[in-house]
Amino acid sequence: MKAARLQNLAKRDERVDVAMGAERREHDLCSHARTEPSGEVRGKPNCSAPARGLREALDGRWSMKDLFNGEDHIVLVLDDVSVNVSCGLHPWERHPERPTRLIVSARLYAPLTTGRADQMPIINYDKVRNRILALEKDGHIDLLETVADRVVDACFGDKRVAACQISVRKPDIYNETRGAGIDLFRTRARWTPPA
Repeated sequence: MKAARLQNLAKRDERVDVAMGAERREHDLCSHARTEPSGEVRGKPNCSAPARGLREALDGRWSMKDLFNGEDHIVLVLDDVSVNVSCGLHPWERHPERPTRLIVSARLYAPLTTGRADQMPIINYDKVRNRILALEKDGHIDLLETVADRVVDACFGDKRVAACQISVRKPDIYNETRGAGIDLFRTRARWTPPA
């Protein structure tokens, strides 16, 4: 079980790298270093810009221009949807009569192809909301990454969505923090539809 968990964490880290551009062209945050497709960093050693850039992107400190090369986009936002889900690896999280409260947020990024935002056909975020609420009926889920993947699948249900950002938090898991969880940024180009 522990080996599988470590493998899943490694895959998640790989997905994060992919989300920020696995081929990582020279990035704007650090002009003195770049990462080659092989993963080798050229330039100043120990450059922390890629990791710092991911945090900034997920915290909303990057602009849309940073993420989409200046193309016009619309961002649909669904913040802090609260659901009670049987979720977690710990024994105390495996009791269906005591589900874990999750806070799920989603941002859907779609190209803005019209001269005005109100001229674009709407993207219905009710489908994403309904999928988040349906997590309560999915039975036990071991990993927050699985929860995020299921929400991502709903986000990409609309073919106009080019990327999405999902945040999943367990707000009641530790007393000394507002929550523990994951952030996932996924592009359609790197997404694998469910089997």
